Amino acid sequence: YTNAQGEFTIYALPGDHNVSVEIPALWYLSSTNASFDFTLDALTPQIGELDFGVAPSVIQDSLGLHYFSPESVCSTPLAQWISVSNWGTTQPSGIVTLELDPSMQFISAGILPDSIAGTTIYWSFEELGYFSSMVFPVEISHPGVDMLGLEMYSSSGVCINDESLCLQADLLSVIECSYDPNMIVANPEGWTSQGYVLSDTDMLYTIYFQNLGNAPAQDVRIENPLPAPLSAEDLTYISSSHPVSAMYVDENDILHVRFEGIMLPDSASDVYGSQAFVSYLIPMDANLAVNTQIENTASIYFDQNEAVVTNTTLHTIYSCDGLGEFTVTSGDCFGDNIEAIAGDGLIETYSWSVNDASAGNSGTLIYEPENPGQFEITLTVSNPLCTESTSQVVELLQPEIPVISINDNILYCSGTGIFTWYLNDVVIAQGSDNSIPLQGDGVYIVDLTTEYGCTSISEPFIYSGIDATSTDHFSVYPNPAESLLYVSTSERWRNIEIRDVEGRIVREFVGDIKTPGTTTIDLSRLDAGCYLVVLQNENRTQQQLVVVR
Repeated sequence: YTNAQGEFTIYALPGDHNVSVEIPALWYLSSTNASFDFTLDALTPQIGELDFGVAPSVIQDSLGLHYFSPESVCSTPLAQWISVSNWGTTQPSGIVTLELDPSMQFISAGILPDSIAGTTIYWSFEELGYFSSMVFPVEISHPGVDMLGLEMYSSSGVCINDESLCLQADLLSVIECSYDPNMIVANPEGWTSQGYVLSDTDMLYTIYFQNLGNAPAQDVRIENPLPAPLSAEDLTYISSSHPVSAMYVDENDILHVRFEGIMLPDSASDVYGSQAFVSYLIPMDANLAVNTQIENTASIYFDQNEAVVTNTTLHTIYSCDGLGEFTVTSGDCFGDNIEAIAGDGLIETYSWSVNDASAGNSGTLIYEPENPGQFEITLTVSNPLCTESTSQVVELLQPEIPVISINDNILYCSGTGIFTWYLNDVVIAQGSDNSIPLQGDGVYIVDLTTEYGCTSISEPFIYSGIDATSTDHFSVYPNPAESLLYVSTSERWRNIEIRDVEGRIVREFVGDIKTPGTTTIDLSRLDAGCYLVVLQNENRTQQQLVVVR
């Protein structure tokens, strides 16, 4: 990796080597040589003038903006850095802003601001060079312990002068008042304690370090073994608080970063000045298997002291595939509820809809249709990494009501399927035959199950050797009845009895009947079933069969 002047240093073992250049986007190789072969040995321990020329292939503004802030002890100066990088083929000028959380106070800046308005600081920059970065160090006061646990929100921004390109980088942190000054931080940090990320994520790693000794550190070097799942060949330097004298990845995929002559002050004499960082971007292999874990740890060397080993970041590869799948557990018939269950997965929110109408927000759907027909069930689930939607179409059928008829003492039922015949609530036949011989007086009902498993029940068919529906002397309605039954007579009767199928009297009316006329009978206390309505006077008895639901 080159510095801002395009100079690069590579540390290599004795032997034969080849060096080539990776041309960045928007540029092309303008020099003759695309690579150089050379040999290092005792007589030639180093070699120079390995120069490559590049030129713009298109004129385009392109900037990078990053906002860096380590953790800090409460009520002490905190170092933050805003880094603006020129990745385009122009040399733009513009404005950089930093809007601090109200709990923070600006103390100083490594580059003198143009203006300060409240908690917002402004800088201007002129003609940012090709491939160069400009870092704006800021010293702020960290809130005290009285704000422990609260969130702080700050925002940085950059705009080129004509405002055709503007970027913003935000920082949200929690005031903790305890920290490790030498640490590696990953962005994104990942979801849950497992650090779930998608396999196509570009990882931004920042290594923060602070000189906690009692004298300035003349040199600082960092060794960072890159995890195997990361693509070391595509590592990109992003920014650093101090000029990097060398940065390279060796044959063992260890990233080396050197700050020679950094003269980093000790924290006892300069808390703000003792803090520093370096940041790089590295893409993951898009083909990584789900649940692959990536751990990253760095070692920091201050002069000749032993290594300070950082924390270890953890990330786990996650996949959104199949996240929104669900299983429908309802039947195929109208009258059934539509029930669906979301599949397993790390899900934070659920949203069900039926025919585009909201229907629930839990892992289970229970929907009661008002009509038969087709229903499009859609489940949308989400977590911080994914939002996935899946739809299924469910059809609920409305079977026809079977109808019983009689011909030559044979009972017939319409429809096809499995017929279950009842006489006075007792099963008398079952099968695919839609006819049975008449088996005496009573109430016949058919329960028909279709080939789709839908069931429907016929209206009761009443057969009586006396009269199955009415007599010349009285009639009853409705039949079947529910809570009320009306008995209409054309002559005078002494009493009305309601008897069950075994002949027992369950209701009797003597003085409060209207004959001739219509008498209302309350059936609400009777169980569902078949009953006889019996009218009597001194000379005769008449009866009709009724069904109570």
